[in-house]
Amino acid sequence: MTPLLTSLDQRQLTGAMSALLSPLSYETRDDWFGAIAREIRPLFHGESTLIAYASGKSSGHFSADAPELARRVDCFTTSSEGEIHFDDEVMEGGMIDRRQRSLAVFTSALLDHLSGGQLRASPVYNDVSLRFGARITYALAVRGAEGEALLGVNAARPGRDPLSVETLTLLSLLAAPFQAGFEILHRLEAAKSAIAATMDLMSDGIAIYDGATGAELHRNPALVSLLAAEQEAGVVEERVRKLARSLCELAQFADGGSRGRRPLRTTPAFDDLRTSAARYMLRASLLPPSVFARERVVLVAVDRAGVSLPTAQALQNRFGLTPREAQVALRLALGDSDAKLARTLGVSPHTVRHHTEHVFDKLQVRSRKALAVWLASSSTR
Repeated sequence: MTPLLTSLDQRQLTGAMSALLSPLSYETRDDWFGAIAREIRPLFHGESTLIAYASGKSSGHFSADAPELARRVDCFTTSSEGEIHFDDEVMEGGMIDRRQRSLAVFTSALLDHLSGGQLRASPVYNDVSLRFGARITYALAVRGAEGEALLGVNAARPGRDPLSVETLTLLSLLAAPFQAGFEILHRLEAAKSAIAATMDLMSDGIAIYDGATGAELHRNPALVSLLAAEQEAGVVEERVRKLARSLCELAQFADGGSRGRRPLRTTPAFDDLRTSAARYMLRASLLPPSVFARERVVLVAVDRAGVSLPTAQALQNRFGLTPREAQVALRLALGDSDAKLARTLGVSPHTVRHHTEHVFDKLQVRSRKALAVWLASSSTR
């Protein structure tokens, strides 16, 4: 009696199972789909694969080896309540029958047999499937809390008997890993959405960066509002990105991405930034893989400290300060010393004191503390 699985079949089955169970090993969902296609296609002697998925009111189709097939099938489908539906009556009838029978594995030949040969009359089957080499499809179907997904291996002629018990048994061995892989992916995406929603409710500005590439992944409304109110928003954004990059380098080193480089002995996790109108405390931390994304990410919190100050232009208009005096007034209110101001402005401490006297005289205050209080209160009038 011929064995169900040859040694080659067993190796290919192991590879397919490994790919199905490893969505977190890939950068994107499409990368995972591509890996599944590479591993599962040889097991059924197929020429292409097609993955269809639905979540809520959205759906999509992916094929690494037959993108035009995916695009054409997508034109005939819609999504409703996490289910994939066909505009083609025959194909939709097959989907309904499959769900009623709770078929997790099937082939196009089996659906055609169950429908009394109607599948072969389907416009989608004749105009799309046959045209793109999908005469026979070996398929898996999974359903979870977020929706459903279908995985099909397509062949122009059957490499395995599409109606045999052996073929359906082989498909059954892949159903559980496919289900588990999609559950892992959905849980990660649900966790990401929950974390993003929590961040969006926070009063501190929050930005999330990819630990591998440094690309920004998320920015909460508080940070958007904070930057919109800051004249030097570009300066703040650059310091946030710089702090994120420093921890991205640490993440790459921790994950072995910097072989041959010396360890980063000192990587700042915080920064203190002062603009002409405000002071910001920046705090950054590494999040472990699979908390917000598959890989490590860097979270940067931006807190605007102290009270708001008027703009330099507002000081010039209201109190008759020169541009340099307005700049000095704001820096004094933020606590800069004469020495620091001199370095910042590129002038001598004597010149700074000269500007300070003019500021005190025009605003009728006698101390830096009184100046800070006066400017803070004037910004709200």
